[in-house]
Amino acid sequence: MKNPQKKSSLLFRVSFISLLLFTSFYQNASAARTALEIYSDVEAVVTQIENEHSAALSGGEATRRDGEAASAAAQEAADQAREAQNSGNLEALQRANSILAAANDMLTKSSAVIEVATRRIAAASAAVPAASAAVDAITIAMRDETPANIAAAETALTAARAALATAETAFDAIAAPYNLYLDAKATYERLKGSPVGGSVTSGTESVEFDSPIGKLSPAQLIGKAIKAVLGIIGAIALLMFVYGGLMWMLSGGSADKIKKAQGVLIWATIGLAVIFASYTLVDFVLQQFGV
Repeated sequence: MKNPQKKSSLLFRVSFISLLLFTSFYQNASAARTALEIYSDVEAVVTQIENEHSAALSGGEATRRDGEAASAAAQEAADQAREAQNSGNLEALQRANSILAAANDMLTKSSAVIEVATRRIAAASAAVPAASAAVDAITIAMRDETPANIAAAETALTAARAALATAETAFDAIAAPYNLYLDAKATYERLKGSPVGGSVTSGTESVEFDSPIGKLSPAQLIGKAIKAVLGIIGAIALLMFVYGGLMWMLSGGSADKIKKAQGVLIWATIGLAVIFASYTLVDFVLQQFGV
């Protein structure tokens, strides 16, 4: 007759060894999911930085043209004021001087906008290398999900977010001086009776980044997804081990409860064996595709 205590001890040993093997496997699977989550955040931040940089360049070009138009308007107003003075027409001179004052005020406000726009471009341009570094880091983490690579991707993502926040702050700073410029421009146009040229946005430099996902082949993406699914299944098997162990400890010596707990542990062990076999097969197939 077989000794039930010896059988139980053997089952515990098998379960414990399986649990150790699963822990190593699950770390890799959970790392793959973490890398995918980081990728999603990196993609969003890179897109925001790209848009902010493009908008900063576009806004800078528009403010430059506004400045040129304001400078031309001030020069024209000065010429008209000299002509009115030379003609001796006091009414024309008074109107010309009013227009000149408004034109000079518009030029001053435009210069202030250009200064802030320049700082915005600098902040947005400084965010571009941070975005590129985040793309490089997450690409490495997607290909090799080691804790060190994932930590590096998180650090690069944090730096990119900080750079984006600085660029957005610089953008917010342009609102007040630009509104002052618009008020000065409206005053000048009202006095002169005609609109000021400028405010034409020309073509801007395009800032593009290669997507980390785009650097992975379809086979690699499928491999990441399969490993993530296997990690979830493995987590369920781990919970079954815990559940079976608790049942055994709380059985109170009941033969039926011990038998049921043993069944849970046996099936959990079989499940892990299937997962390990699946993982080995998937890993072999992915290696054939160079993943």
